[in-house]
Amino acid sequence: MTPDMNAMGTQENVPPSSIGGFGVALVIITAIIGWAAIGGHFLSEASLFAGFMILWYWAKVERLAMRRLPASIIGALAGIGIAWTMFYGASRYGGAGLAAGLLMLAIAIYMDVIQKIPIFINAATMLFSIVVAAPLVQLKVNWIELCFATAGGGMYFGGYVAVAAWLASKLPLPATKPTD
Repeated sequence: MTPDMNAMGTQENVPPSSIGGFGVALVIITAIIGWAAIGGHFLSEASLFAGFMILWYWAKVERLAMRRLPASIIGALAGIGIAWTMFYGASRYGGAGLAAGLLMLAIAIYMDVIQKIPIFINAATMLFSIVVAAPLVQLKVNWIELCFATAGGGMYFGGYVAVAAWLASKLPLPATKPTD
């Protein structure tokens, strides 16, 4: 087993050097400041967090894999839809509406477990349905704006990562000393 393999035999990310980590942190901080400035201009503070949450999910769970970004965004939007169904159902139809929303959540959990439609129902769906179902979020958020913040944040951070990766590929690599 190599040093960058875990006990399950799968590849783990090796942390960057101190200087490399500082560079990565600067890129991340710049991206966050950019989203706060751009998103804050168009979105309310109550909805802006969704862009940061999709970044966290995509970075930590999907490891910034571009091929996973569409499923991350779609799954997050599905989670918002599930949370909205529980909120709207309960506020409009009482217990029966809440039961319908909870049934939808139960079906989504089952679909996530069996992974039948992973582009729509995935871990992002579960994260967003849980967080957005919190009463403090439900009572203060504009649901349409929350969807725009999620999709817009995902596209913004996806574009930012793509540009950063492209720029990094243009940098000269440091020379390595041959080993004897």
